[in-house]
Amino acid sequence: MVPKGLEWRNSINYNYNPNVAEDFQKSSWFWNMTLSYAVLKDKGLISLKAYDLLNQNTNASRTVNADYVQDSQSTVLKQYFMLGFSWKFNTLGDRGQSRGGRGYRRYRF
Repeated sequence: MVPKGLEWRNSINYNYNPNVAEDFQKSSWFWNMTLSYAVLKDKGLISLKAYDLLNQNTNASRTVNADYVQDSQSTVLKQYFMLGFSWKFNTLGDRGQSRGGRGYRRYRF
């Protein structure tokens, strides 16, 4: 059973670049994942994000000039993890009753 307040999100993308030399990586899968848990009466959110879980993020490009064709490949950004905390501010608030008929309103946050 999954605990209440736990959320698991995934983002999976596939890229294919046929315009590079045979020796280069033409396709890649990108898998990003987030695991979040609500805390403090659902006002706070602790999250662990993992980027490029399969470690396939590369950049392959081709430059064509009149004299030559150049293919290059580089690592864009390596796999990394990020731990975060978010706090939910209720900007609308609970609208209270007016005081003394003077038009004042009390807002609770």
